[in-house]
Amino acid sequence: MSPVMATLEKYGEGWGRRWDGVVREIQGRGYARFVSALVAPEWGRMKLYGRRRAEDLIAALAEFDRTGEACPRAAANWIRGLQVNQAPGVAAIQVMTIHKSKGLGFDVVMLPELPDRLQVPNAGDFKVARGTDWLLQVPGKWAYLAHPETKSAYDRWAESQKYETLCLLYVALTRAKRGLYLFLPEEPAARRGKPAGERHATPANLVRQSMDLNFSGSDQNWSVSVPNSEKVEVGKTLKLPEGKAQRTRTSPSSLKTVNMMEAGTGRRLGIEIHRLFEKVGWLSPGEVPAQSFSAAGKIVEDCLKKKEIHKIFENDGGELYREQAFELIYQNKWMSGVVDRLHLYRNAGKIIRIAIFDFKTDRVKSPADLLVRYTGQMRAYQSAMSQVFGVDSSMVECRIVSTSLGEVIEVNVEENQRELDLL
Repeated sequence: MSPVMATLEKYGEGWGRRWDGVVREIQGRGYARFVSALVAPEWGRMKLYGRRRAEDLIAALAEFDRTGEACPRAAANWIRGLQVNQAPGVAAIQVMTIHKSKGLGFDVVMLPELPDRLQVPNAGDFKVARGTDWLLQVPGKWAYLAHPETKSAYDRWAESQKYETLCLLYVALTRAKRGLYLFLPEEPAARRGKPAGERHATPANLVRQSMDLNFSGSDQNWSVSVPNSEKVEVGKTLKLPEGKAQRTRTSPSSLKTVNMMEAGTGRRLGIEIHRLFEKVGWLSPGEVPAQSFSAAGKIVEDCLKKKEIHKIFENDGGELYREQAFELIYQNKWMSGVVDRLHLYRNAGKIIRIAIFDFKTDRVKSPADLLVRYTGQMRAYQSAMSQVFGVDSSMVECRIVSTSLGEVIEVNVEENQRELDLL
């Protein structure tokens, strides 16, 4: 069981509730602070390597938080692309493959296991013969060597194997700055005194045949010229208290009136529908692009066949923004959000109108149900976009696109809010 399981269990029973709890906390604190709190109970038991990796992860998530993106999938992709460059430090010994050492330099390099058993090329690795416009799973060696086309393919493959082996050997032999030590296995008696020909062309044997047993090409006492390293006493590290956020975090989605606890399947369907709508730019009248053969694809395609919804995607002179992330201060809170679709209209360079479209996949009976749930969220979008673009909120129109009802619902934020206040 994961050591962080005890922390996750506090969000409730079942992964659905835990997921919702985690997402709510991330919306309020950000990914970096959430992961910091998640690993804090295990910090004392973690070794130095684990702590450094955790710090790398938290630093990467802090950078991700600054992008304004809130989607967990985007966070996962961000971490998936994380690369950590490590400095070896002083007097460090690193064990790595020859491929990993490419481009690096070291004071001393030891090569203990250059391959010496399998010759290059090894015919047993030749599985597929390739030509200009054909390929063939090769038969026995006697057969493909007898046919000109397959023999030519084998010769090309063999040359590429030799070239790659020499490249790898070059990398291995050129990493050392001061001392290079090669440890070769004992040469079989049957090969002694013979040149490194086709019968035993291995990396180790190529090196063996290039020099005698005790070959030395540099000063063996090079280490005398290297100054001794001095250990620097590290002062006491001050432990700072955890920072306090000057503002709490919020998002438009947290302002909906009803907190919907969707099942995992419904949530995944909603995410897929949003992703498919994001791919749709401007459409010609009557144009319905083919969608994936899935439940989400069928829903999106059916929606685009409805004239009212299709009209949204027809270019009427606006500038198009899709999945537009934003960060701002809203009612003295740090708000992060993403607008599904936004159309920006200008006249002589001046903004005259903004239209926001929010796709909702809730299964409801009437538009009123959606207005009750999402008027607060749409009001936040309206205020945010008026602040971002520097226009009056009356110039920002909000519409909900319901995939369940197949309708576009106009949201009069002020009027709808007054009606909700009377309920």
